[in-house]
Amino acid sequence: MTNQPSGENTPLFSQTITDFWRMQFLNGDVLYSDEVFTLAINPDLDEDSRVMVLETADGRVMAVLTPALAEKTGLDQRQDLSEPIFRRKLNEAGVTLHGAD
Repeated sequence: MTNQPSGENTPLFSQTITDFWRMQFLNGDVLYSDEVFTLAINPDLDEDSRVMVLETADGRVMAVLTPALAEKTGLDQRQDLSEPIFRRKLNEAGVTLHGAD
């Protein structure tokens, strides 16, 4: 007998934590979304959090930024996007992402 969970899928985080982060990333105008990448603009983000990227265990990437940063990076228009294009546009605008805290 092992200490492995039974066949149930147990979430890694509580629903409260998951709901908090979903609100950060999906509270606003979703500019782009496909099966692996979602980009949203959220005017309620703090200046310290003007861009955030979350990669989930299943490989999906969600990104959110302020309207001002979206305009600066040219990501304020609906367009075909991917995570590499998003990161390139941030880099071209001089925006540096920091690691997880």
